This record gives sequence, C-alpha cells and structure tokens, in this order.
Amino acid sequence: MEKKHLSILLAAVLAPLILHGEPGRDSLFLDGEWKSSLGTCILPGTTDENRLGERNTCRDLTSGLTRLYPFEGQVSYTRTVDIPASFSGKRLTLVLERTKPCTISLDGKTVGSDSCLLAPHRYELPALQPGRHEITLTVDNSPSAVPEQVRSSHAWSESTQTNWNGVIGSMFIQAADPVFISSMDIYPDVKAGTAEVRLEVVSDRKCKAEISLNTIPEPASCDAQIPSSSLPSAVAETVRLEKGLNSLSFVVDMGPEPLLWSEFHPHLYEFRAELSAGIYRDALSGHAGMREFSSDGSSFTNNGLDVFLRGKHDACVFPLTGYPPTDTESWRKLFSKAKEYGINHYRFHSWTPPEAAFEAADREGIYLQVELPLWGAVERENAWLDRLVRREAERISEEYGNHPSFVMFSLGNELHGDTGLMAEWTEEFRRADGRRLYCFGSNNNLGWEGPQAGEDFFVACRVGWGEAFSSHTRTTFAFADAEDGGILNGTRPGTRGDYSHAIAASPVPVISHENCQFQIYPDYSEIGKYTGVLYPYNLEIFRQRLTDAGMGDRASDFCRASGRFAAECFKADFEYALRTPGFGGFQVLDLQDYPGQGTALVGVLDSFMDSKGAVTPEEFRQFCSPLVLMASFDDYCLYSTDTLDIDIIVSNYTEQDFENLLSWRLSVSSVSGLSEEMGYCPGPVSGKTGVSVRQGEVSAVGNIRLPLAGYFKDAPGDMACVMTLELSAGEYSNVYDFHIYPDSADGFSCGDIVIADAADDNVRELLWEGRKVLLFPSHEDIAANSLGGLFTPDYWNWSMFRRVSERAGKEISPGTLSVINDPGHPAFSLFPNEGHSSWQWWSIAHASRPLIMDNIKGYTPVLQVIDNIERCHKLGIVAEFAVGNGSLLICTTDIGKVSGTPEGKAFVNSLLHYAASPEFKPSYRLEWDDLLLLLYGEAETGEITGGVENPTDYSDYPGAE
Repeated sequence: MEKKHLSILLAAVLAPLILHGEPGRDSLFLDGEWKSSLGTCILPGTTDENRLGERNTCRDLTSGLTRLYPFEGQVSYTRTVDIPASFSGKRLTLVLERTKPCTISLDGKTVGSDSCLLAPHRYELPALQPGRHEITLTVDNSPSAVPEQVRSSHAWSESTQTNWNGVIGSMFIQAADPVFISSMDIYPDVKAGTAEVRLEVVSDRKCKAEISLNTIPEPASCDAQIPSSSLPSAVAETVRLEKGLNSLSFVVDMGPEPLLWSEFHPHLYEFRAELSAGIYRDALSGHAGMREFSSDGSSFTNNGLDVFLRGKHDACVFPLTGYPPTDTESWRKLFSKAKEYGINHYRFHSWTPPEAAFEAADREGIYLQVELPLWGAVERENAWLDRLVRREAERISEEYGNHPSFVMFSLGNELHGDTGLMAEWTEEFRRADGRRLYCFGSNNNLGWEGPQAGEDFFVACRVGWGEAFSSHTRTTFAFADAEDGGILNGTRPGTRGDYSHAIAASPVPVISHENCQFQIYPDYSEIGKYTGVLYPYNLEIFRQRLTDAGMGDRASDFCRASGRFAAECFKADFEYALRTPGFGGFQVLDLQDYPGQGTALVGVLDSFMDSKGAVTPEEFRQFCSPLVLMASFDDYCLYSTDTLDIDIIVSNYTEQDFENLLSWRLSVSSVSGLSEEMGYCPGPVSGKTGVSVRQGEVSAVGNIRLPLAGYFKDAPGDMACVMTLELSAGEYSNVYDFHIYPDSADGFSCGDIVIADAADDNVRELLWEGRKVLLFPSHEDIAANSLGGLFTPDYWNWSMFRRVSERAGKEISPGTLSVINDPGHPAFSLFPNEGHSSWQWWSIAHASRPLIMDNIKGYTPVLQVIDNIERCHKLGIVAEFAVGNGSLLICTTDIGKVSGTPEGKAFVNSLLHYAASPEFKPSYRLEWDDLLLLLYGEAETGEITGGVENPTDYSDYPGAE
C-alpha cells in the first residue's frame, strides 16, 4: 500500500500537466519539483524562495533590504519528463517566461542558450521519441553573466527585485503541427480605420493553406453593445507557403466607427488567426487597441487629443518575492491602486515587466514607458553590450509590441557616453517597429546636453543649460546636482512659476524625470509585513537608533509630520508642471518607497503600495487628475494689510472641452492670540464664475482679489490666522492655505525679558537672578554643534548623496525632513501651525541652525527638526530650560534674516509674547556647563554605513571640482 502511494506521487512529479490549447497545439507544463545543484526545489520559483544556499547571517545592512538566502552563480535544475505519444511528429518548443542567462540540455546534450532578461526564452527542441527525457536548465546570475551597465539596472541589481536565480512565470514544452503560425503583429491605423495584421507562418514543406482572420471587441473593455454594422470585417484567404518562414500581411477593416483605446476608454479587440493546411491546423489569438500615440510640438497626443502623463516610476519593488508578478490580476490591482491617486502612466526604470503587466495596463488604461536594462556608460567598443542591447530590444518588441499600453521605449536610465551609438540603436528599433515613441534614455547626461536629434521625446530633470533654475523641469534636486536643492528649497514659496522657459529649448515633448524624491520618516509598523524572501533589518536598525537616541516613542509622530509635509511638496511639484502649457508630464519617484540605494523612503505609500496615512487618494487627486483646478499667487504668507490676489487656472487633459461653473470660497480655518479667546472669526467670502477650457489647454479662468485690511477691520491687533481657499467645479476640487499675520511695526514689548546672542557671564548672572532670557545665538558660534537650515525634506537619502556631494566637490545637504512641534504649545499662540513644516516655515527653516541635542536626555525641543534615519540626531530650533533661578528660551533662527517677512516677524513676536507670559515656566533643568556644551560643543556623528553608490556620474557637470 505504501509503495503504491509512493508511485502515484512519483508519477505526479514525472508527468506534468498537459494542456490542450489551440487546434494543433498542446502544452506540457513543467511546474513542480526539480533537482538542482543546490538541492531539491520547486519551479517556477527562485533559489531565495526555495531557501537554497546558505542563510544570510548579515544583519547590519542599512543600504537596503536583506536577502535571507542570497545566491550568485550558476545553478543547474534537472527534471525527468514524460513526452506523450501525441507529441510525435510535432515541432517542440521549450518556453521559460522569465529567467536569467540560461543554457538548456536535453538528455545530456546542449540544445541552446539565451541571455535575454526581459522576454521569454524559447528553445526549439529536437524531435523526441515518446517516453522519459531529462531536461537540465543551467541559470547564471553571476556578475560575469552580463555587462557592468546591466548589473546596475533594476533588471539585475539587488536594490529592489534582487538578482534572483531561477525561473518565474510559466514554463512548458509546446507541441505544434509542422505548419503553424509563429507570430502575429497588429498595426492599427486610426486615421484609415484599419488594422494591418502581419503573420509569420513556419512550414516544413511547400503547400497551400487557408487563413482566416476574425476580429471582435473584447466584451470587458466595451462601454456598450457594438452594432453589428460597426464590427470589423472578417478576412479569409488561400495562400501558398514556401518551406521555412513565410511573412503574410492582411488588412482588417475595423468598421465605420472603431472603438479607440485611451486612458478613459481602454477598448480592446481580439484578433484570431486560424490556419488550415491539409491535415494540419493551427490558431493564434492576441489583442490590440486602436490608438495612435504621438507628439505635436511639445505635447503628447493620443488619437488626436492632448495627453499629460501623470507618471509613476517603477523600480520593481516586490518585497515578498524579490521579483515581479507574472499574473494579470496582481498587476491590475497595482495599476488600480495607482489610478486611485490619479496616475495614468508608468515608467519602468531600466527594466521591462512581464506580459501580465502589459495585459493589465491595456485593460486599466495605463500608458507604459519601458526600458532596456541599462544604467551607465554606452561605449561603442563594447561589442558584448551592443549585442545584448539589440537582441533585448528586438525581443521586447516581438513579445509585447501589440499592446496598446506600450507607447514609449527608452534605452535605459541616466546613460552617458557615445550618443552616436544611441542614435543608431534607436533608429534601428524605430524602423523595426514604429508603433511607439523612442528616446535615447531617461535623464541622459543629467539633462545637461538637452534632447538629441533622433529622440521623439525627452525625459530629464533639466533641458540643457540655463541660469539659476531656468532650465529645470522638476522642483527638487540633490545638493550635488543643483544649488540649494532646486526651486522648492531655493526660492520663496508661491505658485506663479512654471517650466515654460525650460521646455522652449526642446523641440520634442519633455517629461520631468524622477521628481518628488522627498524622504518620509519610516512607519515601523510596516516591518511585520516582510514575510517573504527579503527582510528589513535596515528598518530595525533605524528603529533601534531612534530608541538609542531617546526618541523611540516619537517614530509615529515623525512619520506623520514628515509625511504630511511631503504630500504638500508633491502638490507643489505636480502643479508646477501642470501650470506649464504644453508640458509632457512627470514621472514621480515615487508613489511607493524605494527600499534600496541607502533606503530611500520617498513614497506616500510604503513598499507594499499601502498608505502611510500621509495623504488620502481623494486629497492626492486634487492635484493629480485629468483636470486640475489651481490657484496662482505670489506668496503663501501675507500681512493682514495686504491684498490677496489670486488667479484661477485650469489644466484640462480630459477627453473633451471643459465647460462648468467654478465655485470658490475663502474662509478662516484657524485663528490665534486674543481673537481665539474672544471667539472672533470673520465670515467666509465666496463667488462663482463660468469657465470654458479647451481640451489640452492650461487656461486662466478668473481672479480673486480680496483687500485683507477691509476683511480683518474688526480683528484684534494681534490676530494671526490661516485662510483656506477652496475651489470646486463639477467633480474636481482643490484647497490652498494662506498664512495671514498682523502688520505690527513695533511688535510686542520685551518687558523684563533679556534678549541676548551669547551665553556669556552676563546671561549667567541674569539667570541666577531669576530673570527671563531669550537667546538667539550667533550661527558662527554654534556651528560645531548644529546643522544648516533646510526647508524641503532631504532628497532621496542622505547616505548616498552625501557621498555624491563629497566626490563631486559640492555642498552637502543638511539632511533633515521637517519641523515637528505641538501647535498648542503657548510659544506658538500667535503663530498658528499644523505641527509640521508648511509654507510658513520656509524662511524660518532656512535662517535657522538646528542644535544637536543628543546629550540632553529625556527632553523634547519646543520646535524640533526631524533628522534623517542614517544620522538620527535630536535637533531643535526652539528649546526652553530652567537654568539657575531663571528661565531660558533658545531660538537658533537668525532674526535678522526673517524680520522682513510676515511669518518671520510673527514667529519672533510669538516667542516674545510667550517669554513675557506667566506660562513661560520651563520644567526641564539644565546645568550651566551642559548649556555651554549644547551651544558651543562639537557634535559627534558616527560613520555612515552601507557603502551606497550611484552609477550616475555627477563629476563632469557644472560646479564639480
């Protein structure tokens, strides 16, 4: 009985599932148990999933997630299969959907090799007698298997998907009749209302064949029932086949009003070709969409309508498996989540996803830009790289070319080197398949060289050279790449600017490259989600550092504050692009975190595409939608005697002209000072205007002008408030906050408060006398124990770009993320705020030097600055202590730099008001020597771990030493 049970199990292993498919074709699936050179395993799968090789004992990696069972090298996978009698006389093909460089052996003899990374491997097998045969797959993921430029890419690197070894997706042997259809390519012609279908038929003899071609709309993609009179025509022809490969072409009339594919209506047609040649039968089906994705000047168009690409960068972040899913449903779920946040476009950074992603994007209406697996230098003399590039591009076009979502093709990421060779490659690919647009690479030469002849579009952070930020096409940079980190950190906040000057230098559409790299402090509750092949020891280390720094209980607060501020920065960046007439779009990095390259937690979603609570999809869509209502104004911060002057702008990239009634409402959402105690709050003002904006246009549609002196005429003199502007039209809305402050020339009386700029003997005596001291220390004096002022969240991660700056001889970013405070603290009674950075903090943050307060145990600064996860200092701009018999309030803002701004004056006045009030009674006692150490000591910062490198070279561009 036991032996019989064993034989049944053995038979299940040796006799894979046979699937009867199209007429003339059967498939023998190879899923199941295999023997490998590392041990028994299950394929499809990877060595990581099968826990082959040695368990990783390294637990101190902070540069990314940790592979629990890493392996690099050659692995042989062997299995015995039963070839059925029905396969006799058939053409046999072994298909591996996705793997690494691989060699196939059959019964001990080599059959073939393939190094393709981003398309299925297809190996033609010799004729096999029915019965048992041994198949061996030798898969190589060692560094020597691919050129250096490929090892940097997301098709290979450890940063995200991991350099796995194995086979993923489907794996099977397909048997076809000797006369069969090997491929079907579909070329839609929207203007003509036709589709050319190109078939390749392989025949083992000269013969006649009947070919029929039927085309029907896919029901799931149709908005309504299609009249029979509008259905595509059927084609039936008799053709003469030669021995070998035969190329055939048929034109299908798609009907008088064919359904068009777009982000709004992802209509698809199924094309089915059937072949009959004597006793042989074959059929091949595929789907396509009627679309013409093109460019018109600086704009993209789809079927004649202007398109703005609201893009998400994709770096193959799949922490449970370490590789991308190969089923359509998983990809539809991902794309649906992205669409909730207004995304209509994906850029796959230096990799191309499996077939399932294209299938899902076709159905969800997502425009895809895919890339070859390249990141680094392109060298003409590198014959190995040249062969790989040409072969990879050919296979990608062959496998995925019919998909209407496949609209753009790039050579890779941040390439440099031989532009002439890039042009040769691109022209070759375009001649072979003109169904999409091509570029030489994303952010090549960091944008400094501008678009090149032969590119259909340009993806970059800048368009060539320009003074200050004039050539920039995103608002934020690393300090290594732009002075002061770019527009958002380097210029006073307002919403008048756009990229018109930059894109005027480009003859093709421009897409902003990898914008919004705003760090958000980790949500450590995410750690429990890592139940697969990767583990976040990096997050555990960062969490422990926070605990060791005495701030372990602040993690969720840091995540919330930095996340909310980052969401505001996303809005500012997106709207900068949306205000630009004729701009092509953006490719945000990222909606989700990037857990590699130093741990770059730059997403409003975590690595699993789950929300961090920073912003809701509804809030995000206010500034990331086909139509966005925007307010254009000079400044977020005003005096109560100023005039609020706002232009209303609408960007319309829906599928039709927009005609609607736009409503606006201005109201005071929070007040401070005596007005709050008195219950004073002026009422709202509102208005309506009819708007008409043509499709594809960015138009000013109205103006709001409100003299604030009249509006606040009855307000107490100390009143500061937040005014909220709400815009709405149809299903669209948007919100802006303005910070209004009293215009008081004299400010508040200092009373008995002593204002000082140094903790000298005089201050010591005053404190021992029981006096109140407000200390604004000189930045020069506290430089050794403080950091520079930074407004925007640090770019990407501090670890990597600190090194980049050092190598390039550039300024190092201060590396901080946001301010955080208790907005109810009496120090802010005249300075209403949300407890995290917002536009009112710009001048204050810039003009401050946050003190490093690591040695002040158990203390939370009144106004704290969140440090990056690598360094983890306790930082303070405002702090209060009981010293001697007195009370000390410290502020490291340079009041001379902010006194001319509404928010700066209000901030200082609020501190003065607090210091003069009875509420100023600090409870934390600090000894005089500890105070001197805090102000004038020298901070200790540990060595940065991880050895994070960036394949992009920043040294050859302006400002590098």
